[in-house]
Amino acid sequence: MRLGKVYIPTYYVVDLDDENMVAEAKDCMLEDILNAVKYEEIASWIESTEDNSVLEEDIPEFLKGDEAEE
Repeated sequence: MRLGKVYIPTYYVVDLDDENMVAEAKDCMLEDILNAVKYEEIASWIESTEDNSVLEEDIPEFLKGDEAEE
């Protein structure tokens, strides 16, 4: 079994000491996400990658399907 992550790789580089910049970046990120959903582009943001730092136990129960019921 190869384990990995499904994720949305988006971020802004900010000066963490500048609270206004951090707040504005958060607002912009929310707007970007809402627009991506509104215009049905969010699926193109989703990526997956192999990750050797995760464990099988990290897989959420809801993704395990029928095998979780056994």
